[in-house]
Amino acid sequence: MDERKKLPKVLKDAVRSRQKHRCAACFNLGRHFHHVVARAIDESQELNYYNIIMLCKDHHKLFHLGDPETIQTIYEYAWYVQTGKLPEHMDLMEISKQVHKFIRGND
Repeated sequence: MDERKKLPKVLKDAVRSRQKHRCAACFNLGRHFHHVVARAIDESQELNYYNIIMLCKDHHKLFHLGDPETIQTIYEYAWYVQTGKLPEHMDLMEISKQVHKFIRGND
C-alpha cells in the first residue's frame, strides 16, 4: 500500500480560509480534507485547490458510505467553488461530470 502525500500547510490553510473552517455539507466545524476527484481516479489532482474540500467527520464518513444526499451536496459545493453560483436545472450526473472536467483541466 503506497502512502498518501501530506497536503502542504499552505494548501490546507487556503482551503480552510475558503471555507471558513466549515464543512461543505452542513457548515459545522470541518476537520477532514476530502478529494472530490479521488486519488484512485486521478492522482495528479491530489494537490489541486479546487479538488480539496473540508468536511466534518460525519459527512466525510457519509460520503464514503455513498449517501446520495451528501454526495449531491458535495458536488453542488464543488460546482459553487468553481463557478461562484449554484447549479440550476442539472442532475447530479451532469454536475459531477462538469466538476470532474473542470478539476482535471477540461480533458
